[in-house]
Amino acid sequence: MSDEFNNDEADYEVGYKKPPIHGQFKPGQSGNPKGRPKKRQTNAELMNQAFDQKVTVNLNGKKVRRTKRELFFEVIINEALKKDKTAMNIALKLLDQSEKASEFLLDADDLEDFDVFCKRAATLVEEDNNAKI
Repeated sequence: MSDEFNNDEADYEVGYKKPPIHGQFKPGQSGNPKGRPKKRQTNAELMNQAFDQKVTVNLNGKKVRRTKRELFFEVIINEALKKDKTAMNIALKLLDQSEKASEFLLDADDLEDFDVFCKRAATLVEEDNNAKI
């Protein structure tokens, strides 16, 4: 077999764009077997993937599939309506960052009105929850 290989190599002219036979790729062999390395994901991409995962939750006794993003905003809003100051701050910052919220700014009077709104909304939510039970 090595005689056969040497005969082929002897007839083969090595030169520009003609590598030696022993250095050529075998048929079906890739020149880059591992391939190009995958791009490393950014923190924002990883966060978006996590937020876009769907989970099954119980809402009012029914199983529903929602994305974690939807549930995140729903929890923040519900906690803000319960007058959780941290949730209110987060909700206001998220609202401020949205496109619609950039058109207006809240002053002290607006915050008082918002507090009144939260009290009314919390009462309505409690009444709604009591009615469903």
